[in-house]
Amino acid sequence: MKWIYLTILTGIMACQKKTEFTHEIMSTLPNSTVSYVTGKQQAEEYKLEPQNILLQASSDSGAIIINHAQGASVFNNIPAKYLNLDAKVEISRSEWKDYFLPEWTPMRGLDYMTLYIQSKQDKDVFYILVIHTGTDMEIARHSEDF
Repeated sequence: MKWIYLTILTGIMACQKKTEFTHEIMSTLPNSTVSYVTGKQQAEEYKLEPQNILLQASSDSGAIIINHAQGASVFNNIPAKYLNLDAKVEISRSEWKDYFLPEWTPMRGLDYMTLYIQSKQDKDVFYILVIHTGTDMEIARHSEDF
């Protein structure tokens, strides 16, 4: 009898959708803050340093805002798919990364910021967005879906 009860309980637990996700910030940018804006979560500012940020699940796309000495850099229209992940998040400024596509080489020398989100469960699930520093102007975007 206990076996049947445990089987049913396990089945119910497996069907429940996850409502919270953790983004592990892996970067440090001195004198900078990071804010997440999604449909279900108001912007809360955190120091841009290694830490875990708890996000509520959302069906809407969102934005990540970096406030720094040059103003605000805004990563807009981040698909909910990448916000609704337990993920590692890297934010960098004008730093060439080995995961950049070869056709992005003309970016070298520009003042840009990069957002890199990678799923902790599946390293092949990732999202990269590059914008001009201090703006929301997109330079490049890439993910496993492109």
